[in-house]
Amino acid sequence: MLEGAFYSILSFGEKMTLNGQQHFRAEMLLNSGHAIYKGHFPGQPVVPGVCQIRIVHEIAQKATGLRLRLVESDTIKFLHPIDPRVNPSLDADLLIEKKDDGRFSVNATLGSGSSLFLKFKGKFVSRG
Repeated sequence: MLEGAFYSILSFGEKMTLNGQQHFRAEMLLNSGHAIYKGHFPGQPVVPGVCQIRIVHEIAQKATGLRLRLVESDTIKFLHPIDPRVNPSLDADLLIEKKDDGRFSVNATLGSGSSLFLKFKGKFVSRG
């Protein structure tokens, strides 16, 4: 779990439900002093892509109240690197829809202000 050490959630909530899709938004603060940046990369910290996906995963779990497992990713686009010194705060926007087969379809973005860093589309299943 990255929440608490790698990033902190400043605010979280459901914005609306429309056509079976729930829209959640989280505002986060990255910990620019986290040890991961010593290796990724020394002198030029960048949030690793795997950490960005994990943030989406953790926010989806928080939104559904379930332990989830990523089973399919249709789209993962890293649009710009995230330097936690330049962009210490991030916004996560997630559209979540529970499908008839029990999977959760998640469309998500990570951004800050007018900058968009990640576009994600994937499916999760409940781990029980």
